[in-house]
Amino acid sequence: LADIVKHLGVTIYENTPANEIAPKTVRTPGGTIRANNVIVATEGFTSRIPQLRRNVAPLHSLVIATEPLSADQLSQAGIYSRTAFNDMRNMRIYAQQTIDNRIVFGGRGAPYNFASKIAADFERNLAIHEKIAATMLEFFPSLEGVQITHRWGGALGVPRDWHPSVTHNRSTGMGWAGSYVGDGVTTSNLAARILRDQILGIDSPESRLPIANHASPRWEPEPLRWIGINAGLRAASLGDTEEKLTGSPSRIVKTLEALTGAH
Repeated sequence: LADIVKHLGVTIYENTPANEIAPKTVRTPGGTIRANNVIVATEGFTSRIPQLRRNVAPLHSLVIATEPLSADQLSQAGIYSRTAFNDMRNMRIYAQQTIDNRIVFGGRGAPYNFASKIAADFERNLAIHEKIAATMLEFFPSLEGVQITHRWGGALGVPRDWHPSVTHNRSTGMGWAGSYVGDGVTTSNLAARILRDQILGIDSPESRLPIANHASPRWEPEPLRWIGINAGLRAASLGDTEEKLTGSPSRIVKTLEALTGAH
């Protein structure tokens, strides 16, 4: 993606902290940048912007990757393509075969950290990574004994109503795109096209989608946010246990969805 936009004449500046974001202005340690449009697309790191601290909560999703697998190992596991997949459990998992024949397997479950704090240490959680590895073996028992070579994670951007949003104020030039709740690979592409049309004033089918100009409510102040999010994560995990035992949709999760708006 970076190569494509560079080819189009875009200059990318990295390692440049934005100390202040305001209409048509971004202040950095090296100087002030002025532009007709300023787009905030900070996703899971939005909590580091003081005026947006309660707009998006960072929830960590953790991932493992196996060693490269042989064609026979992939066949025994029933993996024949690089299609990404998940299932319908409440504590979400996702997986995909990589181009070098590893299995990348990820999931939720890491706790929310007080005051929406983000740190590199939160991206490695031995207990959660081991749980993800165990879940992978539930899907693919034939991978027992396969080496896990990589463990990592990252912060997702989660709004209070669990709905992404794309907005642009033509008078101030301020825009926002994000809150993808882990579905950013595809949704960010759609959001960029919506934002393009909003900036140019184009009425398009994309610009009329529900995420365009959607306004999510702010998260509760701490400690209510910490209590509520972690209670919700625990309830989702209990809901999976309930469904495994009963074979029916979880009443716990139904109540949780009614309270949070998440689905």
